Amino acid sequence: KYVTRSFIPAPDIDSMNPVAEWRLVLHFLLFGSAFVLIVTTPLIGDGAGARVLRWLAALVLLGVFPASAALLSFTLSPAVALSPSSIAAFVQTMGSDYLRLLAACAGLVLAVAFVQSVVGGGFLASIAGSILGIWCMLATFALIGGAVREHRADFDIPGERIPQAEERAA
Repeated sequence: KYVTRSFIPAPDIDSMNPVAEWRLVLHFLLFGSAFVLIVTTPLIGDGAGARVLRWLAALVLLGVFPASAALLSFTLSPAVALSPSSIAAFVQTMGSDYLRLLAACAGLVLAVAFVQSVVGGGFLASIAGSILGIWCMLATFALIGGAVREHRADFDIPGERIPQAEERAA
């Protein structure tokens, strides 16, 4: 079982604060650095087999990122988010929905990459590409959050809090 927060707040400026939420920054930097290291550094060698192995390792890293990000969001523990056993338990709990989540994230990234390649070069195109890249990142996290929300009972995450004024009005 996971130790979860009793309430997950909506994203706001404080949740993106790199000083207050150092775990998020550390997690993002760790996965980003690991991906760059795996893809660009010839740790194994320079042959075709080594390239295939590096890309397979990169795909595995990208495949576990949604599970790790979700675990970090509701446990607030980098140790749990990076634990292979926790990630495996998360994927097992999600079941085939995790494969659908991976497919949706991959489709989103490929669609944005395609649009960025069609837009071309230039100053305005680079601004549009940056906007699309940021949107893709936010949309990916929204997909992860939506998938976790569908399984919130499996992870013992309570439902949303209804504001008191809305509850009284109802």
